[in-house]
Amino acid sequence: MATFRQAPISRSDFEIGILCSTNLDYTAICLLLDDCWDAEGNTFGRVEGDFNFYVTGRIGSFNVVILMLSDRGKASAAAAASSLRSSYHKLRLIFITGICDGVPGTKGEDGELALGDVIISKSIVQYDLGRLYSDKLAIKTAVEDSLGRPSRDVRNFIAAMSTRPHRKALEKRAAAHLAQIQKEAANGVIYEYPGSANDVLFEPTYHHKCHHSTECACTDDPSRELSCEETGCDHNCQLPRQRFEDTKRLQVNQGWVLFFGKIGSGDTISMSGIYRDQIARELDIIALETGSAGAWDELPCVIVKGVSGYGDGHKNNTWNNWQNFAAATAASTTRALIERYPSTDKTHIMRNRQVYDACLKDLFITDPEADKLRIESTKGGLFEKAYNWILTNESYLQWRDNAESRLLWIKGDPGKGKTMIRIVND
Repeated sequence: MATFRQAPISRSDFEIGILCSTNLDYTAICLLLDDCWDAEGNTFGRVEGDFNFYVTGRIGSFNVVILMLSDRGKASAAAAASSLRSSYHKLRLIFITGICDGVPGTKGEDGELALGDVIISKSIVQYDLGRLYSDKLAIKTAVEDSLGRPSRDVRNFIAAMSTRPHRKALEKRAAAHLAQIQKEAANGVIYEYPGSANDVLFEPTYHHKCHHSTECACTDDPSRELSCEETGCDHNCQLPRQRFEDTKRLQVNQGWVLFFGKIGSGDTISMSGIYRDQIARELDIIALETGSAGAWDELPCVIVKGVSGYGDGHKNNTWNNWQNFAAATAASTTRALIERYPSTDKTHIMRNRQVYDACLKDLFITDPEADKLRIESTKGGLFEKAYNWILTNESYLQWRDNAESRLLWIKGDPGKGKTMIRIVND
């Protein structure tokens, strides 16, 4: 792939945007920049009314603009995407990267879905838009309640990337980028693989043990935030994982693979395996996340989310480690996708720019001394004492002899000799 190393001139030179859901993926994606255009401060600014904070740089042949959402939810994502579109109006594609909850049982060529895997959106649906009854949530599925389908550009790109040859190439490149993140962040955030032994999946009907206490009925009960080890969740209720028996593959790529499919997006975080499985069946989704639905209809989007949990309320002592690792795998995959995204042929743009630059150069004010040398070399020199008349001119003498006169205004039609007066030999 050709590498574009020239720094951009304006916001119009940016074609790729990256929206980060958390500081984890924001940090990870920034570690993967080939160049950072903001090393000495914000260069490109933003339009009036845009309150986003941007970081700009280069990934491969693309100039990219990165921002982190300040709040979770669809409203925050929609506002950020709208402002992004106003300031960077030449963007062709937006990648929304971050973490999500995966739907257990989702099958791929490499087996069932697991923590650390990356979900790439083919489409998106709002899973918490509907009516809540005593026994279920009736989700709205009417056309007017649905998000738009991806643009043709996005559909063609994702369709190609989801084929086995491209998917395997993506996984290989993403694994290399993950290694770079882990190396660069060695003294900062830990993005290491927590290990398959810490990927724990419980039966969907088995609640996090705090649910069995009367105190846990309170929404602000601190036991909801305790780990399974602290609450004493029964590990006999864990489900077996066939995928983890292939230990050789896990050692090669740290246990994560890519999945393509429909993603559920909303403002509600699932804490119930039963609720998760219900909406997964009804909407045919393979992951749940928050926020992306707000940006989906604002700009052409691809959602790239690392699986950090199962949306069942359970979390063990390595929960934070899984969030870090999932953020890193999502950022690595985002970079790999950007590298594979077709660049626009800018040959005619560069040719036009050269023509414009040449035209502007002809309009620039020239150096009078250079004009003098050019005239002398092409026309045999200046006539001897041809300029003497100005030295006796009354206006010139008044200007020369009056200490308060600072400006001598010489006017005349083109070609009358104004420049020659400026460059005469004393």
